[in-house]
Amino acid sequence: MTSVKRDVASKDGKRDGPYVWYYDNGQVQFKVTYKDGEPDGPYVGYHKNGQLSSKGKYKDGKQHGPWVMYHENGQVAFKGTYRAGKLDWKCRNLHFQSKSNTMSTTRLNGRD
Repeated sequence: MTSVKRDVASKDGKRDGPYVWYYDNGQVQFKVTYKDGEPDGPYVGYHKNGQLSSKGKYKDGKQHGPWVMYHENGQVAFKGTYRAGKLDWKCRNLHFQSKSNTMSTTRLNGRD
């Protein structure tokens, strides 16, 4: 999968501000905001066909808060919550889905 980097903001040699990558077909691959060289803020990713692939936020360079990932057909593939870049097993409604299987679980305080 080839991608072409475009639309990069920088400050003092570090990425800072909006950052957009495009697939070689011109479709947006992802959009994210950088602060002091690290992802910080909303992230939106797209499949090569233009469908949403993932949506979440970064804080201090790490995934943080609710994230949702999607299959190319728009179906939800994963929902979970991250804390400082790690999947938070204390979160609610963790959901995985593949073409043939679905798994959902609710965990509170690290327990089912």
